[in-house]
Amino acid sequence: ADYRYARVELRQRPWNRNYVGTHFGGSLFAMTDPFWMLLTMQNLGRDYYVWDKAGSIEFVKPGRGTVSAEFVIDDSVLA
Repeated sequence: ADYRYARVELRQRPWNRNYVGTHFGGSLFAMTDPFWMLLTMQNLGRDYYVWDKAGSIEFVKPGRGTVSAEFVIDDSVLA
């Protein structure tokens, strides 16, 4: 498996829709939260643990339908 790239999707459902009918921000954040850590740990090896100390998200526009996110780990991240 290639642990330098991941693409995730979240389908809009009644339980992850907010009051105005767009994706709930917490669901969008939860969709992305584990992947950076998992990809980084896989690339660094068993001697390393990666912990989230903080997180932020910029909502570019309201999410409707199926939304996606892509993660790319390159050598500069691992250096």
